[in-house]
Amino acid sequence: KKDRNIVLIVVGEGELKNNYQKQAEVLGVDKNIIWVGLVEQQKLPDYYNLSDVFVLPSIAVEAFPVVVLEASACAKPTVTTTLAGPAALVGQDGLIVPINDPVALSQANDRLFENTDERKFLGESARTKVLANYSWPKIIDRLVDYYQKIL
Repeated sequence: KKDRNIVLIVVGEGELKNNYQKQAEVLGVDKNIIWVGLVEQQKLPDYYNLSDVFVLPSIAVEAFPVVVLEASACAKPTVTTTLAGPAALVGQDGLIVPINDPVALSQANDRLFENTDERKFLGESARTKVLANYSWPKIIDRLVDYYQKIL
């Protein structure tokens, strides 16, 4: 509605995909959506790096959505919902909106598209957090410490 040149890239499959495609047609936004489908794991960073923002508008259980860490590793801020898993991973390095609130979701995306500095700051902050807490060397160090305590 703000006459922006925005493209939504949807990666993955799911039982609701056809419904979403029909809804996009009805709303007249289908020309701004690229439905990629399934992508090989090693190609995912290419899609994250094409984007400015990663959006995970979850409405059901997401215990530990690795996609948030993947997007964060590519310095992309995440917009997600108040579900415990995504919200905990995003923390203060993205924007969190209520579940099933398309207005809040839209406003959060607008905020990041309108404020390049905030978008970059949140993305870099997310990357820093991922490298400090979720890189393989860090995970291995914690596992070794854990096993040493057990032994």
